Amino acid sequence: MGHLAHPQSGDVELLAVKDALDQGFKLAFLADGWFIEFGDRRAAAGFWVVADLAPKTLVLHFNRSGRLLPIAKKVLAGAHDPVRLTG
Repeated sequence: MGHLAHPQSGDVELLAVKDALDQGFKLAFLADGWFIEFGDRRAAAGFWVVADLAPKTLVLHFNRSGRLLPIAKKVLAGAHDPVRLTG
């Protein structure tokens, strides 16, 4: 069965946001802690999926893992600008 046949954590929320945006709702997408337990390849794929929302809405992805920032920068290079917030 396909990945969406058995939704993983976050899949249902992501699909709901995509559906709402397609219906014209204006809302931001906030992901807190997503991809922390993913391997590098799976995290990169996740950033591609979330980046698909960026032309339609504000996307904020927060996590406490410095490991993911280089992955996000590599995947999103040129299209989006991941930054590290400190403080």
